[in-house]
Amino acid sequence: MRLSCLLLIIASIFCMQPSYAQIKGQERDDFISESAQACLSSALKLNSQTKAPYTARDLKSYCVCIGTYLADTLTDKQQIELEKIAKERIVPKWYADINNAGGRYCMNKVWGIK
Repeated sequence: MRLSCLLLIIASIFCMQPSYAQIKGQERDDFISESAQACLSSALKLNSQTKAPYTARDLKSYCVCIGTYLADTLTDKQQIELEKIAKERIVPKWYADINNAGGRYCMNKVWGIK
């Protein structure tokens, strides 16, 4: 089960294409929504390919959690750098670290996995 969760985290990294700085208000809501939708699309596809035991509702909860975690954690500079990540598909260590921490947090929150 941990492998499937890890794959979901990795998939969410490559599907997010936010380009916001100083996320507040409607921009924050849009960031979370777009991030969650990109994550959910990949997660549902990956879930069906791996026959993981997650429901669409659980995956949506996980993806919204990841989007919210990122919106609350990323610095302004990091948020600007996300546009480059989305275009070049090169993930810097700082982003992998933040995304992995968010993945652990959200796996615990949604599925009780520590």
